[in-house]
Amino acid sequence: MIKPLSEKIEYSMPSIRRFLANIGYFSSLTHNGRWYTLSHVPRFNHAGIWFCDTIGFSKSGSLTQTIIHLINRSQQGLTAEEIITKLRSRCHSILVGLCRSGKLQRYKLGRSNIYLSVDPDICVQQRRLIDQQNLPSVPLAAEIAVLVLAGAIRHPDFSFT
Repeated sequence: MIKPLSEKIEYSMPSIRRFLANIGYFSSLTHNGRWYTLSHVPRFNHAGIWFCDTIGFSKSGSLTQTIIHLINRSQQGLTAEEIITKLRSRCHSILVGLCRSGKLQRYKLGRSNIYLSVDPDICVQQRRLIDQQNLPSVPLAAEIAVLVLAGAIRHPDFSFT
């Protein structure tokens, strides 16, 4: 962290930031970017992410930039749960904000939202792959099933076909 480092080596925080910029660093995608590591330290995985204990770093930069990067690279988009698993960080509000600001698209599939790229070429390919899958049907919620059954009992001449 910048402040403890500044106090330890007795330089101002702006000086520490200049030193880090000169030698290269990554700030954490978790913990609101408060942690720093020198650029030669991380051993990033294929997705460009590295964790030191619970602190995550990304080649893409911030949590927001990393989410966009992961979704743009994914073949068929990602659900919030998949993103949370990859990043070990809750990000529902960020996903909503990215959709509202037009930086991601959201595709409702059953009970889940799949987040897709806004790049038209990538999005078309992602949607194509989603549509080609034989996804298991989502079971009907018990409350809805009871309402449908009650409606069928009240109106025996009604047909679902």
